[in-house]
Amino acid sequence: MERNTASPSLGLRWSGAISLVLHALNVVLLFLVLRRATGYLQRSALVAALFAVHPLNVECVAWVAERKSLLSMLFLLLALAAYGWYANKRSWERYWVLVLLFALGLAAKPMVVTLTHSASAVGLLAVKAHRF
Repeated sequence: MERNTASPSLGLRWSGAISLVLHALNVVLLFLVLRRATGYLQRSALVAALFAVHPLNVECVAWVAERKSLLSMLFLLLALAAYGWYANKRSWERYWVLVLLFALGLAAKPMVVTLTHSASAVGLLAVKAHRF
């Protein structure tokens, strides 16, 4: 594994900090995507808060080797946001942004292949709430 700095102990601290920042970004992105799709502020905040403290997500922050899970979730959420952006006004530029984020997510972890189902679910929520 590549170290971030010359000092192993400092490298571990930076790795933990980077994981924590990625997790915080994921929590904020989840809130924003849900808020945009449903229009519910409190419900979106509750789901994001539960996501933030869920043991499976906290474990990814604690274990540096699980950074792939944090990165895949980051790209999955960015791709969902890009899907909403693309659904508002379809264009090739927006489509390629969506494809790029999807590919980056797949490179981080193959589980991102579930994006198609996630996008369908978010689309149904948005249609029900007349959003996106």
